[in-house]
Amino acid sequence: MAPIRETRERDKSRREKEAEYWFGLSKIVFTAMVVGSVMSYFGNTLDGLTCTLIAIVGILATYALYYIGHLLLTTDRK
Repeated sequence: MAPIRETRERDKSRREKEAEYWFGLSKIVFTAMVVGSVMSYFGNTLDGLTCTLIAIVGILATYALYYIGHLLLTTDRK
């Protein structure tokens, strides 16, 4: 059986890696949806309402994914 200290350190490392994954995913969503919709707006490929809706959904999704990563780092699992 692994010592308790080793298990805690392994769990902490796992949580940090999972949080890093969610943070990275939030960056990808932001880039794809928000920046992509702004570029489409200025490139005149989509109308203003569609670009605005895509940007709002992208911002909300980015926040949700970031918050999941934040929860993984701040919650203490016992």
